[in-house]
Amino acid sequence: MKVKEFAQSFLICMVALCIPALLIVNTLQSRRYAELVMETEMIEKKQYEIIESNKRLIASISILASPERIETLARDTLHMQKADPEDIVRVEVTGTKIGG
Repeated sequence: MKVKEFAQSFLICMVALCIPALLIVNTLQSRRYAELVMETEMIEKKQYEIIESNKRLIASISILASPERIETLARDTLHMQKADPEDIVRVEVTGTKIGG
């Protein structure tokens, strides 16, 4: 009977020790989960900021690349003018071999 009582007492002690251990593990898992949630939210916020920055940059590129802006810049700042059609010379290269 001694062995049976010892085994029963040992089992009760193990269960009594497992309950706090499982509570500690649960607490650690909850803490890790909360940290991951915060990290995910921070990454999503950064992603949103980058997307908004890209939208602003694309809008700026569209404005800077507009033909009207380039024409005004060329005319007013660089003092360029459009060539008249009669001033344009076109050169056509035929398919002859050079050096042969």
